[in-house]
Amino acid sequence: MNTYVAEIGEIVRSHRRDDEYIDEIADRLSKISKELLGQRTWIRWFPYLKTISSVLYYSSTVVIGNQTLGEEYVHLFESDGLQRVVPSIPSRLSFVFLHSVFPLISNYLIQKAESTLIHPSTDQFLGIRIRDNRKARQSFLDVFHWLRTTLFPQLQRAHIAVFYITGAYYSIARRVTGIRFLSASAHSDIPALKVYRFLGYVTLIQLSISILLFSFSWIKQENQTKKTSSSKDLDVDSLPHPTFQCSICLENRNPSALFCGHLEMTPLSMNLFTYGYKVASRHFSSNHPHPTIYFTGIQPTGIPHLGNFFGSIEPWTDLQNTVDQNILMMLSVVDQHAISLGPLPAEQLRRNTRQMTASLIACGVDPERTLLFRQSDVPQIAQLSWILGSLQTTSKLARLPQYKEKQERFKKGDIPVGLLTYPLLQAADVLTFKATTVPVGEDQSQHLNLLGGLAYAFNKTYQTELFPIPKQLTREINARIRSLRDPEKKMSKSSGGERSRIENAFATLTTLPKVDSLLFQIIDSREKIFEKCQKAQSDTGGLVTYDKENRLAVSNMLDLYSAVTKIPIAEIDFSTWTTLQLKMNLAEAIDKKLAPIREKFEDLEKNRENVVFTMEDLEKQKCCIYNLERLIPYANLKNALQ
Repeated sequence: MNTYVAEIGEIVRSHRRDDEYIDEIADRLSKISKELLGQRTWIRWFPYLKTISSVLYYSSTVVIGNQTLGEEYVHLFESDGLQRVVPSIPSRLSFVFLHSVFPLISNYLIQKAESTLIHPSTDQFLGIRIRDNRKARQSFLDVFHWLRTTLFPQLQRAHIAVFYITGAYYSIARRVTGIRFLSASAHSDIPALKVYRFLGYVTLIQLSISILLFSFSWIKQENQTKKTSSSKDLDVDSLPHPTFQCSICLENRNPSALFCGHLEMTPLSMNLFTYGYKVASRHFSSNHPHPTIYFTGIQPTGIPHLGNFFGSIEPWTDLQNTVDQNILMMLSVVDQHAISLGPLPAEQLRRNTRQMTASLIACGVDPERTLLFRQSDVPQIAQLSWILGSLQTTSKLARLPQYKEKQERFKKGDIPVGLLTYPLLQAADVLTFKATTVPVGEDQSQHLNLLGGLAYAFNKTYQTELFPIPKQLTREINARIRSLRDPEKKMSKSSGGERSRIENAFATLTTLPKVDSLLFQIIDSREKIFEKCQKAQSDTGGLVTYDKENRLAVSNMLDLYSAVTKIPIAEIDFSTWTTLQLKMNLAEAIDKKLAPIREKFEDLEKNRENVVFTMEDLEKQKCCIYNLERLIPYANLKNALQ
């Protein structure tokens, strides 16, 4: 059979079809993993399903020497260069790794490095001391931020532009491995080739302009730094990376990576110079530094339990005691989030809010150091949430794993709107105060990505540099506390999960949560603590041993003992302990840990006037709160909504 060099349009359509099949595999894997592994495991693995699907797809086609479904669709064949021979097995394996796995690994390593650098307790990085060297810390952060948001995307854009011009090596992975495409068809679409080449040249020119502007801006900032003795950190943004809408398939994609295969891209070509140059000029002509602000929120669920303490409260107090005193730290009791799953009686919400605030102060949150306030006292948050809603679609919100998990607890049609718009209010919490760092758990990573996208979309829509792109600070959880009743589950106020934290009429829920009676609240009396420890699940294995595979319940109690006493498992001498002694020692340790917290809480409850939010301090920080009237000129808002 005669073969010919594949044309650009055929290659683009082939890859587009392959992406569709990979997306379909990812959707099916998502449903299967959700059914077999449960909600929590599914949420943890959800970000990796696309990579797993890609590896499975190419392993079952490219690795074993078969055509992909996309290649079969347009009659393409893989070749080792132009030698018209099947690529070697090492080349095919290398392609799968570089194309599917390497982007995930590189992104993970960069984000891990950024999290390490952001955390104030980090002493050294790559052998350089950064704890007291703010300039070195910021330099490392700038490098990794530049790699992730500028270098990698711009390399991809440049490579696609070269592909449009030369027609060879659609992906960087194929260029590295030398795998090209041959076609069984001999036809040639000259007009299409001309359009693709024009698009490639335009993209290269636009990219060159962006690089020049970036270079001039960087040189200007370096000169300013040398002239001044100020140690103020520079905030160098990434190269502009706007998306454009194809006039045929109506999909928003990178201008140099339109996979739809359509050729009528005249609006795109016109916008590349006008819009791209304006964005780049505005982006690099001035610097818009934002002061470092730490922000997090906690729902008023009443009295916290030990899981809340070790998972959220203690990590925040650790940050509070280690972060530079000049950095503003804000902790919001998000009472409006508490009704996202349904209404609550007003008196109950007020009581829960007061108890949560008193608990935070009793656990070590210092109102003199942390700006502690109530979410509903800042009406601008709800206003901004509404505006952000105009920049987001319901389909994207509905794809978030947390929404998918919680919606199944409601009957069809009875899902509260607040559950869907919860991430918008969460984004408004952070952006209202222009927070730059958000300490959250790993399960909130997708919400933080959504938040960053909203901040970028807002700045772009209203032509402003108002909001910074917040960075996620993954909390170093001191201990993962499991339930004493069922060690396979985390310690929670019920087995029903998040919903159980709200005492509500469960008329719209499909299942009623069961309250865990062995939950340690931070104000439990000594008698209750000993009673709950005695009822904790154990076994009849004799002396205590640490074996999570065979003695999970006993190992769980040892983990809790280690978390409470701050003694590593390896340093605890439990060789002569029986399970009863372990329970008694655990109860004694918990009581010793909670006694001062309990006393402080009781004192605050007796003197409720001390449980007040520092709203006067918040008023003094008006520089952090955006001004709605000045923020959006009426003409811009009117034009945006027409």
